[in-house]
Order: sequence, then structure tokens, then C-alpha cells
Amino acid sequence: AYGIDQALLRLRRDGRPLAPDEVWLGIMPDATARLVNTYRPAQRHWTGEISFKPRFVLDARGGIELVPSPVNSPREMVELIEDQERFVRAVGESDYWVARAPLAYAPSGSSVWHASALGRLWLTVHERGERAARPWLVDRSSEVFRLASAIAVEVAREAEGMGARFRVIVLPNRREVRELASQRHAFWGELCGELRAHGITVWDLGEGLVAAGAADDDSFWAPGGHYSARGNRVVAGLVLGRM
Repeated sequence: AYGIDQALLRLRRDGRPLAPDEVWLGIMPDATARLVNTYRPAQRHWTGEISFKPRFVLDARGGIELVPSPVNSPREMVELIEDQERFVRAVGESDYWVARAPLAYAPSGSSVWHASALGRLWLTVHERGERAARPWLVDRSSEVFRLASAIAVEVAREAEGMGARFRVIVLPNRREVRELASQRHAFWGELCGELRAHGITVWDLGEGLVAAGAADDDSFWAPGGHYSARGNRVVAGLVLGRM
């Protein structure tokens, strides 16, 4: 569930001691919904991975404040997922999807909604919504949009403090490249514009991938919409062309 929030934390822990000359932040538009997520399966039900992560929340000034991971060891993770009441207490406010549908995660039988198949079905349908990144990133007032912007601005500030040049690289996945090829509009364009307004250099590789033929060529892609070896070579060429 690695996201740009964890990229910032890694920069603080591992990047700073390296005294970097360059700091690049890769943003996968589809992954931005992870910014409001603490428990991986709550955001992606079909994942085979059980994991928890820290996240940031917006403070009153529009900056970011860290909410630590609710677990710090494999043992704590097992204990938490085996105790539903404890689980809800631990992530019921920090994870967006748990917080928006608390009865769907509440201990069995703790609500009248659990007493009927129809009630459980309604809770399931309600809980499953809002997973796509597009609605979040076209809405400048959404939590995901504001967090993505605030985190990128914070990475830029910390990179500047290290004396490093900072760039954001936008890396759309296969579905997003196909959509861009057919609609000629990037739903992440608003975010790019917001970051540029903050003086951040943004390299959006979407159009370059479309021009290279990645929208319809399987050889550009690995499972999960990620880049294959060929796709990575093309991305590297697009980056080098802007250096």
C-alpha cells in the first residue's frame, strides 16, 4: 500500500542522510486514494495483503499531521484483526472507508442492520463505493486532492531544505493511459496545475506514453497495470528527454 505519504516518511528517514542533489516524487493517480486509508483491505477488498499503514491528515492551516500506524509489529497486527471491536477503535477514525461505513465493520450482531440479509446487503453496497481516484482528483475540495497537494508541497519544502532540486513525476497506469488516449483529457490535470501553482516542476508522462503506443500494447505492461521492462525503458527515455 505504498503511497506518497509513505514516500515522504521514507525521505525523512532514509533520504536525508544521503544529502541528495535531486528528490523526485512519483505520483500514480490511481494510488492517491490510499492517502485516506490505514487498513489496506478496507480500500482494496480483493488484495491478498493484510497490512496497516500510517497516514497524514490536514491540520487547521492546510498543512499535514501524521497519524501513526495502529500496529508496530506482526503480533500486534494479528491481535488487532482478530478483535473486531478493538479494530474499529483503532482505525475507525483514521481510515476513510471504515469511518464512512462503521456499521459494516462493527462486531457481528452489534447493530440491528446485522439481523437481516437485506440489511447486511445494504451495508455492503454502501461500504463498497468511492474507490476510484477520478472523482477525488477532479474535485479540488476533496480530502484526497488536498492531501496529495499538501504532501507534495511538504516534500518540496523538505527537499529545498536539503539543498536538493525537486520534481514530481506523474506515472499513470494502463487504464489511465487508455483513458487519456481515448478522451485526450487527464483527470489528474487539476492536481498537476495545483502543484505547478506552488512552483513545483511536474512532469506528466501520460501523453508521452500515449504517443509511444502504450495504450494498446501489452508489452508495455506488467500485471496490475504496472510498467513492464519495456514500459520502464520508455518512461526512462521520457524522463531523460526532459533533463
